[in-house]
Amino acid sequence: MAFNIATVFDLILLAALVATMVYLVRLNRRLTDLRQGREEMGAVVRDFTAATVRAERGLAALKEVATLAGAALQEEIDRARSLRDELAFLAEKAETTAERLTRGPGNAREAKQPGAAAPVSDDTRIEEVGSDTAAKADVRRALASVR
Repeated sequence: MAFNIATVFDLILLAALVATMVYLVRLNRRLTDLRQGREEMGAVVRDFTAATVRAERGLAALKEVATLAGAALQEEIDRARSLRDELAFLAEKAETTAERLTRGPGNAREAKQPGAAAPVSDDTRIEEVGSDTAAKADVRRALASVR
C-alpha cells in the first residue's frame, strides 16, 4: 500500500471538512438558540413596556388623588383655624362677661367709688343671679351656634 502525497492531502482535507461540518452544526444550533432568545427577549421587552405604561398611569392617578386629598386636608386645616380663632374670640368674650358678672352691679359701684360702700339689697342680688343665668344662656347659645 503505497501512500502517495495526494492521498495524504486528501485525508487531511477530509478531516478538515469533517471538523468544519461539526463546527457548522454547532454554530447552527447556537444561532437557532440566539434567534429563539431574541424572540423571547422581544416578548419580555413588550411586557416590560406595557408594565411601564400601566405604572405611569397608576402614578398619574395616585398624584391626582394625592392632590385632591391635599386640597381637602388644607380646607379642613383652614376651617379648623377659623374655628380656633372664633372659639378664642368666644372664650375671651365669655371671660369678659364672667368678670363683669363676678363684679356685679354692687361691685361695679364700689370700683367706681372706692371710698363709698354701697349697700346691696336683696333685690339687687336677685337681679344679679338672673343676669348671671341670662349671660350663661347667651354663652351657651353662642357655643351651640359654633358647633
